[in-house]
Amino acid sequence: MYSIFSSTELALLFRLIMAHVLTDFIFQSDKWVDDKRQKQGKSKYLYLHGCLTAIVAYIFVGYWTHLWIPIMIGTTHTLIDYLKLKFDKEATIIGFISDQFAHFVIIIIVWINLIESGGIFEKIIPMASNLKILSILTGYIICTTPLSFFVGIATKRWQEELKKGGNLTENLLSGGKWIGIIERLMIFTFVLLGKYEAIGFLITAKSILRFRQDTEIKQSEYVLVGTLLSYGLAIIIGLLISQIIKV
Repeated sequence: MYSIFSSTELALLFRLIMAHVLTDFIFQSDKWVDDKRQKQGKSKYLYLHGCLTAIVAYIFVGYWTHLWIPIMIGTTHTLIDYLKLKFDKEATIIGFISDQFAHFVIIIIVWINLIESGGIFEKIIPMASNLKILSILTGYIICTTPLSFFVGIATKRWQEELKKGGNLTENLLSGGKWIGIIERLMIFTFVLLGKYEAIGFLITAKSILRFRQDTEIKQSEYVLVGTLLSYGLAIIIGLLISQIIKV
């Protein structure tokens, strides 16, 4: 892939990905998500989110004479989200992956149609075409809320069982979310720096956490699965970005 596309072209792809991740996870509040799940096509936040996605992508891309970009991204993003809300009411992991895959296909289509001409960003902001900087920033962003959302869906079964037993509160969930974000950011940084021994130290430190009561076995499983999934994803992203910045 590296021999086919230039660093500038790949930097454009990462700007599109970064715009998507920011608007789909960072800029979208829980209030918006809950309202969309309840009202689906009648939710004003479904369309507001689509407009926000279009605007951010339009700004990040820098091809400001190409008005078809926000129209295409905004329209398709709204449609994909609507279909997800309609056919994946339980918010399953399959639905999440399918939703993100569909968005990524649109990003690729837009990117392919743009790589033949230069955008404004490349002319006024050199960093906007710096593949290494953009890929690292994208990696850090993905390791925050996006992976928290993914891990949350993947461990949903344990969450529901723990909530029924009164062993999982919203405060515990919120605390676990922020701990997970910090851990992933640390692991991602360690992988970029090649300090794999530091990851081992972090895993050892986390293993100190133990549950002694038999009634807390499910809680132990929840923490273990969430931790391994979180660490594994952070390592994979770190390795991928490490290969990209070697270009």
